Amino acid sequence: MRIYNKFIVSLAVAFGLVNILLAFLGQDDLAIYFIVNAIVYLIVALSYTNLNLRAQTSVNRLGALVFFGFFMTLVFKIVEILK
Repeated sequence: MRIYNKFIVSLAVAFGLVNILLAFLGQDDLAIYFIVNAIVYLIVALSYTNLNLRAQTSVNRLGALVFFGFFMTLVFKIVEILK
């Protein structure tokens, strides 16, 4: 199995397990799902550092977008709490 396929399978398994766990715990806030999935993506992406340059650049760009979304979600939650 190529490294790209292992990366995609790892993401799919990790996302599936995390979402099943959150659903089992009764979580109904969509922001929590996004935050936890963003953290899982960043952890899995950091564990696959031996991708070729083009693939690693794509993973890094997607990671930057996910981190920006994660940060904005946290900002909105903090503003909601402070109101």
